[in-house]
Amino acid sequence: MTDKEYKKHTTDFFVGKKVRLLRELKNNGGQYAVEGTVCTVTGKFGGFILKVPPCSHGLGLYISRVEPGAVELLEDDDAKETN
Repeated sequence: MTDKEYKKHTTDFFVGKKVRLLRELKNNGGQYAVEGTVCTVTGKFGGFILKVPPCSHGLGLYISRVEPGAVELLEDDDAKETN
């Protein structure tokens, strides 16, 4: 996603949308989300705030300040296929 697309839309447009990670990301606690993970956008403030689905251990996490270039916005059909 480009910065132009990110700035064009409001927070309400993005909240609840699914995105795919284009690279590995780490939160401040040191936990990782790997490339290709489908996450849910929960906010937009200085970058995206993403909720990563729980892993096999049941551990979910949040990652904040994710730049728009690190994610790919999924259409509703794409999100259903990956889950």
